[in-house]
Amino acid sequence: MPKALATQDLTPKRAIALWSEYLQVGRGLSPHTVVAYTHDVTDFFAGKSKLEQSTDAVSAWLKSPHLNARSKARHLTSLRQFYAFAIEKDWLDTDPTEGLLGPKLPQTLPKALSLAEMQRLLESPLGENPSEVRLRLILQLLYVCGLRVSELANLTLHDVGQLEGPWLRITGKGNKTRQVPLGPVAQETLQQYLQHARSRLKGGQTAAHAGAGVSVGEGGRATRGCGGGSTPLAP
Repeated sequence: MPKALATQDLTPKRAIALWSEYLQVGRGLSPHTVVAYTHDVTDFFAGKSKLEQSTDAVSAWLKSPHLNARSKARHLTSLRQFYAFAIEKDWLDTDPTEGLLGPKLPQTLPKALSLAEMQRLLESPLGENPSEVRLRLILQLLYVCGLRVSELANLTLHDVGQLEGPWLRITGKGNKTRQVPLGPVAQETLQQYLQHARSRLKGGQTAAHAGAGVSVGEGGRATRGCGGGSTPLAP
């Protein structure tokens, strides 16, 4: 039962909205993750007017024939996080997901390119036109620096600096930052992109006046490109 009378009027819809705000602001999860978690929990409470639910209700929900094993595992994770938040906020005393086991997921190893395949991929965009320089830079930053696509998309000129050698300041999951060394080949390509290719891709603007960051996309952030910042990479 709810611990306080004030929470008895708290609807699932309002509780989910507060939890969603916590995930985005308090935990710094990505908008995509917040939307996915919120969608799962909203689906569970469809047609339900109270936060307090039984373990049987959760089990029945997870038995939906429309969910595969991976989706069921994510749905259970979403609901567990929601109920943990509800208990922390003193909205409820008990967690109906406690003791429930998620489905067994197949364990598969990721498929990786061979060394020769990776070498051919990195060497494929060898031209000097702006699009090929940009593609070469994308591949080098992803592979050599080990960036995620989202990290590359959010990279700005302010994230490029000089410490004991060229480095990138990367903002990853949960808004955590780390410093990643930039190798000489990637540094040369980045210099080439900033000094020559970027201004041509942005309609003839110079790097100093383009107003965006290390924009690897043609349309800024809307196309997973990058914005913000104008600090050049030191030679």
